[in-house]
Amino acid sequence: MIMESYRNASGSIAIDYKKGYVLEENTNKIRCYPCYKFILIKEGRSTYTDSEGVTKVPERSLILVKAQEVHNPHTDTAHLYERYRISFSPDFARELLREGLFPDAALAASYKKPLNDADFAELLLYFEGIFSALKGEAESENQLLACGTRLVAALLKGAALTPRRQEIEENYVADVVAYIKENYATRLTAEQIASRFFVSRGKLIYDFKAWAKMSLLEYITMTRVEAAKELLSRGYAVVAVAEQCGFSTSSYFIKVFSRITGMTPLKYQRQFGRR
Repeated sequence: MIMESYRNASGSIAIDYKKGYVLEENTNKIRCYPCYKFILIKEGRSTYTDSEGVTKVPERSLILVKAQEVHNPHTDTAHLYERYRISFSPDFARELLREGLFPDAALAASYKKPLNDADFAELLLYFEGIFSALKGEAESENQLLACGTRLVAALLKGAALTPRRQEIEENYVADVVAYIKENYATRLTAEQIASRFFVSRGKLIYDFKAWAKMSLLEYITMTRVEAAKELLSRGYAVVAVAEQCGFSTSSYFIKVFSRITGMTPLKYQRQFGRR
């Protein structure tokens, strides 16, 4: 496995490069980062599962994961994996915004976009440019500005792209995902969902794990936590959020939310609440 990682002195922007075969224990974990993750996949296959659904990501794809978004990336361990990943803090994004470089629209939503050859080649230049700039030992305001300018150009390019068309694999699990998104606030069990889709509990659990690369329970929990973040940011009380997002008790909600996001619901609300 080839791995290289570089960051500026303040840690506000970093880039890492990885090439090799990913070990099973290093993939398929629920993640929630305090920073944005901007990923260009050169080779390999991944499955990204988040509250919006399950996306199969082929090679030559661009991924943006928003800060604090709960998601589960799974890399196919049978195929060579090569990618660049830029991590940057919300503070760095706000700094670029103050400089007049950064458009809010470029970070409005997470996405996974398969690229055509021309778009991939253009974006690769941006990522390699940031890699080279941060790899240099000398750091200056000009270096950071150059990284910021390349980052904004890549984000703008990515936001404007229409993904290349892919074959859509028919699978009833996609309907299960849609059902969970619509009913996460209610009591959901594997038995109840299996009955609704006319399959056995065992088949549902097996098929969901095979398709989404995470368990059915993990996906229900992820969807509820993502919904809870929205209510917390709008000022709802913790007890009300727990009830409206389908958690059995507020204490269980606090425990799960803290484990996944790395902060308590109240801390999240203080930091990300809308003013």
